Amino acid sequence: MFWLMVVVVAVVVFGTAAVAAGVGGTLGSVAPAPQPLADVEGPVTSADLAEIRFPVVVRGYRMDAVDAVLDRLTDEIATRDARIRELEQPSENRAES
Repeated sequence: MFWLMVVVVAVVVFGTAAVAAGVGGTLGSVAPAPQPLADVEGPVTSADLAEIRFPVVVRGYRMDAVDAVLDRLTDEIATRDARIRELEQPSENRAES
């Protein structure tokens, strides 16, 4: 029984050392992921947002894809807020502009 345990421990130790040394190879290169809103032109609609699917990677979603969507939505909301402020001004202020 003792020798069996010694062999098992030796296999685990040498196996771990081999993997840590890179004997198992490396991961392949990652292909660039498509950007979820890249093909949407004009204002983003709620239907566009419902269709978004982010590419999944080992530790969650691809950060560049999520950042791109957040940047696009930030610009869209800022544009819409500016337009709302413009339309809410009294009509005589808009006539002066």
